[in-house]
Amino acid sequence: MKIKKRNKINFLLGIFIFVFSMFVLYEFIQSIGSSLLFLSGLILLVLGRKLLKQAQKECYIIGGVMIALALLQTVSAWIVLVLMIIIIAGKNPSLFNVVRESLFKRDQTTADSQFISVKLDQQRERPIKRIRKNWFGEEKNDDDIYEWEDINYTKVAGTSVIDLGNTIVPKGDNTVLIRKGFGNVKILVPEEVAVSLDISVFLGRVCIGEDELTLNNEVIKYRADRYDHASRRLKVVTNVLVGQVEVLFI
Repeated sequence: MKIKKRNKINFLLGIFIFVFSMFVLYEFIQSIGSSLLFLSGLILLVLGRKLLKQAQKECYIIGGVMIALALLQTVSAWIVLVLMIIIIAGKNPSLFNVVRESLFKRDQTTADSQFISVKLDQQRERPIKRIRKNWFGEEKNDDDIYEWEDINYTKVAGTSVIDLGNTIVPKGDNTVLIRKGFGNVKILVPEEVAVSLDISVFLGRVCIGEDELTLNNEVIKYRADRYDHASRRLKVVTNVLVGQVEVLFI
């Protein structure tokens, strides 16, 4: 019985690898850059076996990195990666709920979402601060208030709301950097602020005002007409793997 079960698993695994390889091959045909990167990595791995031991390690490392980068440029590889995360998370109910809610809940700004409100306090001294954020989950953080300073925000999964409505943006260039793995990001920007948006999404949607776009490993750039001449400028850079980015002008 164990042998039959093992043979069945090997058979299904072989079919999965074959189908995955066909999809990857199709995507490589569509992308010359990814194909060249993958082939270069294979060549380095082959050369590494024939070179001296001193150079083998470098060839293996560089070749492996090039192959990994080429695969990560394909949608098929990311789908497999997401499936692996879901399978692993399925063994942990709490982690599974985080992944499920991050991928399927849309436009929900609840008390469980992480909420960051920004206000300006130019008179306050600025000592060195260390702030720890959770990698996963949706945090209840309604009282999380910052005096104005450039925002550098990273989260693996969850829903995040960045509210810039309670501040007067200081003169000069100001930056908001947001990196998110899975989940939704909502950014509230005052209409009077001259804003520049640089939004990268692997799989998901981008909503800017009333405009909505579906992205597949694409980048959206937006710049207000008065941005170049404004004395107060705000640059928002957002990178999301899977999810929705919504920018609302208030």
